Amino acid sequence: MVRVGKLYSNPARVYLVLGFIALIGIYSGLTLPVSLFPNSSKPEVYVPMSYGGSTAEEFLHTYGADLEQQLKSLSGDNIEVERVTANYRPKSVDFKVLFKWGVNPNAAQKEVERAVNAFASRLPQESRDSVHVWLNNENSGFFAMSFYSETRDLNEL
Repeated sequence: MVRVGKLYSNPARVYLVLGFIALIGIYSGLTLPVSLFPNSSKPEVYVPMSYGGSTAEEFLHTYGADLEQQLKSLSGDNIEVERVTANYRPKSVDFKVLFKWGVNPNAAQKEVERAVNAFASRLPQESRDSVHVWLNNENSGFFAMSFYSETRDLNEL
């Protein structure tokens, strides 16, 4: 059994052990099946719109609070809303709908579009014409691909 003091007395041994641990980590990461990678989608959907002829306070009391509530209560197949925030600026409002981990980004965007389109009929014409729904793709997942063949080598693949 090697004592810890002897291990640290020679820097080459320390580097050798750290290198070995790093190689084990790299090998383990490369052999991990794709199905075991974590689900990394936490979609954010944005809904900006202008007030039209209203002020921010009028819009909030007349339309904004109702739309926020509808966005908070979105539900569907594996769709859960984590948080809805609204940023009321001088001439427009931005609603941000943050979904929980694992929600399909496209399904989340479609649910928000459905709710906003149903609500848009209550809005004044100027506000209705300015409504957009878009998905923040920054954190919507990743793509991993692997090739393997028992008959062909890596260069042929």
